[in-house]
Amino acid sequence: MRFDILTQDREKLKASLIEAGAVFISDKAFKCPAHGDRRASAGIFSDPSGHWRYKCQACGWGGDIADLYKYIGKSVDEGERAVSKRPQGKTHLTGKELESFFRSLGEIEKVHKYHTAKGELAFCMARIKTKEGKTIRPFMRRGSKYTLGLPPAPRVLYNLPQVVKAHTVVVVEGEKCSDVLSKYGFTSATSVGGAKNARHSDWAPLAGKNVIFWPDNDPDGRQYIKDIEKILSGLEPKPQISVISPAELELTGTGEDAADFVEQCKIAGLDAKQELQAAISKARPQGPAANLLKQADLIEQGLYRAVGFPWRLLTTMTQALTPQTVTVLCGNPGATKTLCLLQALKFWQSRGIKAVCLELEWDKEYHLKRALAQESNNSNVTNL
Repeated sequence: MRFDILTQDREKLKASLIEAGAVFISDKAFKCPAHGDRRASAGIFSDPSGHWRYKCQACGWGGDIADLYKYIGKSVDEGERAVSKRPQGKTHLTGKELESFFRSLGEIEKVHKYHTAKGELAFCMARIKTKEGKTIRPFMRRGSKYTLGLPPAPRVLYNLPQVVKAHTVVVVEGEKCSDVLSKYGFTSATSVGGAKNARHSDWAPLAGKNVIFWPDNDPDGRQYIKDIEKILSGLEPKPQISVISPAELELTGTGEDAADFVEQCKIAGLDAKQELQAAISKARPQGPAANLLKQADLIEQGLYRAVGFPWRLLTTMTQALTPQTVTVLCGNPGATKTLCLLQALKFWQSRGIKAVCLELEWDKEYHLKRALAQESNNSNVTNL
């Protein structure tokens, strides 16, 4: 009996590893039960064909869920029957058989179709609502019939025919969000397999484009865009990358995304397309220019500004005291460094500029005399 579906079930593999004695210390890493592991030398991973496997780097113990079932004394057939009700021995199904199989799992909510750049059907993802929640089942067309599973990596992006024609592409996590943006006229893309599998898709069509990331509001969503950004950094010509902050859109709930944003707009009676346009315009550029643009915004808001010395020539020649810089005033003992600083403080305070000075030499009376001498324009005060 084939067990394609079983090997694509990540959570089933994790549950079986725990049953075998594995102790997970993170989402993927675990302490190997085969050799008394103390350092979590083992992990789970998805191979290029989309099947989940496990391996210990210390002792070499590994394989897929069939190997794991043999290890714990469970029948592969038993495990497959718990996951799949596909007719035994069938690898190619008719349309009716495929639909019947999906309906045996639950309610078919949506079938997302992935196409090549030329518009040819590459594969599909069936979203099925089950009693436990949801399950995603990939399938491909082979002649007049269908086979379950995904083509080898790298796989095409969702909405690829539209992506290759567009100048600006909004990258989201999941077909649902991508469909929502497409509905309102925005070209959007995502990769198959969720936030953990960005590396298995072909991102080359985004070379040279204006790419805007709209991450889900959770750690996986943030890591997803980091994984893609790393891939895009190797493309030529390099894409221009910007990122939308969910917090700026008041998407504060865990996992809230573009689809949630549109739903909130509808509830509030707002024009969803206008709100989407406004949200996308808030995307912050990434890369070398990002910090410069951020600083420019702060200067425009009045939060940062250049501060001049009381002496115009010194200000012009040094260009010191600009935002986010450190200015060091140096000189030999007795070179009037402190007097210069006190005069500058007086100048800044007279113009409403908040400034403070920590003076560590001598005592308060010593510095007070200097300040009074400057205030009265009488140097003899220092001799008191």
